[in-house]
Amino acid sequence: MISVTGRNKEGMEASRTVIFLLQSWTAVGSSAVLWKELLCLIGHALQFLIRLQDQLDLLNYRCLEN
Repeated sequence: MISVTGRNKEGMEASRTVIFLLQSWTAVGSSAVLWKELLCLIGHALQFLIRLQDQLDLLNYRCLEN
């Protein structure tokens, strides 16, 4: 679980996406569904990393001000 500056909810969503991806691999076995879920997972991960970078930039800026 990812916990960064109160963004725990997004980390939990990412974990659920990984579990769903594994379930669709075993239950459905369809490569189209798998690729769609994989692309969604990558998109969520990129959004999380962009928000994390924004938070780190803000934290760095506040530290430099003080």
